[in-house]
Amino acid sequence: MRESVSVKSHVSTISGRHGGFTFVRLCLCALVLVVAFAAMGCKKPVLKKTPLGDQPQITASDARAQERFDAALDLLEARKWAESREAFRSVQADFGDDPIAVLAELYAARTLLEELGFSAQGKLVSNASKPSLEQATDAFEALVRGRRVDERVKHAASIYLAITWAARSQSERALEQLEKYPGASLGRAILAEDRIPAWVMLSGAFDSATRYEDALEAMAALHEEVLQDLDNKGEGATEKDRQVARLLTLYARGRGFSIAAGAIDEQELQMRYLVSESLFLQAAAGWALLQRRADDELDESTRQALADIYQRSSTAMVSIGALEAAAEMSALMATLGEEKRLVIGAVVPMSGKARPIGQRIMRGMLLGQQAFDFPQDARLTLVFRDSAEDPKENMRIFGELGTLAVVGPIQKEYVEGYASAASDAKIPLITLTTDPRPAPKAADLDSVPQSWVFRNFLHAEAEAVALARLSHDTYQDRRIVIAYPNIGYGKQMAALFARTIEQQGGEVAAQISYDRSATDYSKLARSVAREKPDAIFIPDAGGKVAEIVSYLARENVWGVSGTVRPGTVKTKRRLVHYLGTSLWQEPLLLEQAGDYVTGATIPAWYSVAATDDASKAFTDRYRVVYGSEPSIYEAFAYDSVVWLRESILETGMRHPESVRDALAAPTPREGVTGSARFVPWGEADRELRFVTVSSKRFSPMEVRVKVRAREFLEGTKGANDSSETNGTQGKP
Repeated sequence: MRESVSVKSHVSTISGRHGGFTFVRLCLCALVLVVAFAAMGCKKPVLKKTPLGDQPQITASDARAQERFDAALDLLEARKWAESREAFRSVQADFGDDPIAVLAELYAARTLLEELGFSAQGKLVSNASKPSLEQATDAFEALVRGRRVDERVKHAASIYLAITWAARSQSERALEQLEKYPGASLGRAILAEDRIPAWVMLSGAFDSATRYEDALEAMAALHEEVLQDLDNKGEGATEKDRQVARLLTLYARGRGFSIAAGAIDEQELQMRYLVSESLFLQAAAGWALLQRRADDELDESTRQALADIYQRSSTAMVSIGALEAAAEMSALMATLGEEKRLVIGAVVPMSGKARPIGQRIMRGMLLGQQAFDFPQDARLTLVFRDSAEDPKENMRIFGELGTLAVVGPIQKEYVEGYASAASDAKIPLITLTTDPRPAPKAADLDSVPQSWVFRNFLHAEAEAVALARLSHDTYQDRRIVIAYPNIGYGKQMAALFARTIEQQGGEVAAQISYDRSATDYSKLARSVAREKPDAIFIPDAGGKVAEIVSYLARENVWGVSGTVRPGTVKTKRRLVHYLGTSLWQEPLLLEQAGDYVTGATIPAWYSVAATDDASKAFTDRYRVVYGSEPSIYEAFAYDSVVWLRESILETGMRHPESVRDALAAPTPREGVTGSARFVPWGEADRELRFVTVSSKRFSPMEVRVKVRAREFLEGTKGANDSSETNGTQGKP
């Protein structure tokens, strides 16, 4: 029986030097927002809600008025403030009795605010002059007080008036303006680009007025709106955009979760928010329910109920980016039931530039914890830690919890620190880094002692070797050209591919490097075409490959199915076998160059196109739970946790050493990332799968290639006895 760990002390510790998901800290950070208006005093709750969002948009009764109004709106969206203002006023003047006229009046006032947004510190700002802001204030006040103004316009005007006060640094007046706003709905009169400032205003006002349900719902809407806006901007998003988004989502999560935990009725949390379609509200409800019961004396049925709540809400927490909340809750869950809990540790990037990858990994791990092909077993709990924290401290915490194994990290700069700490603590570690585990210096590799550290992630070297074997043995290519980027990765892949081809008696006709920053690849294409190759290997990302092969197509070099020998088809084109790395699996390649690379062979550690039962089940389940497509990060994280589940739950292992021995078993493990067997120093013998480009999509191939870990040791020649190719060779 392991020593009991206090919930409060552990959750405090789990937060580490970053402060974790401490709501006090988050709310202090949010004070820079205009919503923290210095007026958080208690106000009387307001009355009945009005379903503004359900009300129809205002339209004109006269088609000419609608046409003129739409033209004015186009000018506004084009940021032609003065022109759009005159156009709206013209609609008012010419169609004063039309319903659209009062909406034109609202937008004419809106143009006076000009560009609205947030500073890098979260303060709401406008680029309008002081006189313009004053004019806007007067115009919105007139609409709010107007007796014959449509209610939809009046409500929108009240929000715009509050925004105007905030832009004029009069926060308390802004709060006062919105404290009686009817419900957590904006209505359709608010312009789409103004919805984020509007939600910021409303959430702060509702919070100040102790309208906590409205405040929580407004913060959920704000969070969703911010993320959607950032997604819409895509690659066009600036660093300031991302900084503001981080600040606003931090505020929404921090204060929203705090409200749920401290001010929302428990029945409302369970019956309304936990089953909401909003992931934010699901996460907030789960957080609140677990926080409230953390220090209670719990019977087994209550512990199980809380575990069910955590399983439901943890995926929602990770989906909305509340990684720290999920981490704290996982630590809390590990202490429920104490000695009955079975813990797997997880070190993932929850801070810094790798945080988005950390979110993906956590998604995959949580799906593995709740793996649908196993009986639900709430006793098995993941406990998350930020990989940037001190490895020894993290392992100490894992040790206190009786952790049976740890998954992570993914960043190569942290691997050795965690590997050393795990070995000292005698807890098995499955890393998710691309760098192969170095083999010990021993004359007989079969006699090396079993390591505590394993690696389960893609292997660039294995891709190069497997592709070379397919090209030479299966496709029987005899003239091969390697076109590679003049960077470390490209040089390494080219060298390994060429070495493997030569070991098998093949010929690399040419190795041609190129500059990835170039915009014209005509010279490269001509150099490749002159060699008249049977196959072309390009170790680069799909987007860059799309550029290069478009130039090759101009030289009449096109892709051909792997089952067809180049030169056997009568055509003016030179048909070649394109060979790529897993980096080729980008939609951009299919969109821009799918026709050029027909039949291309690409290693697929995991592919959403895979049709085997395990991969299809994983992909389908992921789509249901998260509403998006998984990547290799989720797939490898998922397999790592599932393999540990197999070792712990199915074999009854209850000690770290037993789990290590189970991972090191000689029988290969099957997963959504293929088949793998760990060797004593922690690297894996793997069976690689492939996809091909067919009809502008990635299609799974039946071909499989085994690659042994020892083939990548310094000075080791590729052994023929490890190079078998399984399956129906070359057939898509």
